[in-house]
Amino acid sequence: MASDLLSIAASGARAARGALDVTAQNIANASSDGYVRRSLRIEEVAASGGAGQIGDISLSGARIAEIRRNADSFLQGEVRRTSGDLQRADVELKGLRNMESALEQSGVFNSIVEFEAVLQQLSSDPVDPTRRAAVVAEAETLANKFNITASGFEAVGEGLRFDAEAQVSGANVIGSELARVNLRLTRAGSGSSDRAALLDQRDQLLERLAGFTTVGTQFAADGTVAVSLGTNPPRSFVQGGTAGTLASATAADGTLSFSVDGQAMAPGSGSLAGAALALTELASVRTRLDTIAAGIADTVNNAQAAGSALDGSQGQPIFTGITAGTLKVVMTSGQGLATAPA
Repeated sequence: MASDLLSIAASGARAARGALDVTAQNIANASSDGYVRRSLRIEEVAASGGAGQIGDISLSGARIAEIRRNADSFLQGEVRRTSGDLQRADVELKGLRNMESALEQSGVFNSIVEFEAVLQQLSSDPVDPTRRAAVVAEAETLANKFNITASGFEAVGEGLRFDAEAQVSGANVIGSELARVNLRLTRAGSGSSDRAALLDQRDQLLERLAGFTTVGTQFAADGTVAVSLGTNPPRSFVQGGTAGTLASATAADGTLSFSVDGQAMAPGSGSLAGAALALTELASVRTRLDTIAAGIADTVNNAQAAGSALDGSQGQPIFTGITAGTLKVVMTSGQGLATAPA
């Protein structure tokens, strides 16, 4: 009987030791990314006995039934959603600020004002060689400012696309890791510490993936997860131990599109959505800048064609090029300015 009681006490001590180990693990990993606090479920072990029979008391006691993760699936889903929204806003805002900076630092709009000013000055004394030279010089400055702005916008676009391509590669790595975790979860013992660690890894990978794009999840009873990416419609990305391939493509205007295994995917949220939105706005801004550059060139060149130079010849174009990046001054001397009627 004494040995039976000792056996029961030993089982209780083992269960208590397990609880202490879990508590120590919780404390040690309190600040670890992705770690979810654990708790133990301890259950009684009772000896079985039939009618008129006494069970073997040495088989009684307590045992660790399960190591539980105290995770809230709803809160985890909200963390993924809000993280994706934040990343989208951050990347889009960064892109817009870089566009604004490129535009302001080039000084293109100030140069437009200065070009108009020297034209006004020339109109008061059309034959003054100094004022004629100033118009040509300011035209060259203006064209250069447009070129600088276009180059700045191109650099902004290249930066956004470079980062997006790196994130696409990162998403594919995460997809492969999730597929491996799924396979390991199918072999992990129910309620084991290994299973809890794998579930931590799974959730951490999902949170990282949500930073890139909208993530849809379907969890199975064994802890494995089926993952879809994007919206309208979402595209299957991870099924069991198999991961798809996320890819990006650059259009002629510099905007980005995405696909999963060849099927078009709209990111919805995350840094990829932010990059796509910023690049779309950049393409629009570049189009408007090109329109302004072409408008100035056409207006000035048409005025030249309608007049004559000091030597009586028909006015020749000052500018060539139809975009901000290609705008150039072809007139080399103020003598060619058509300040007289044709």
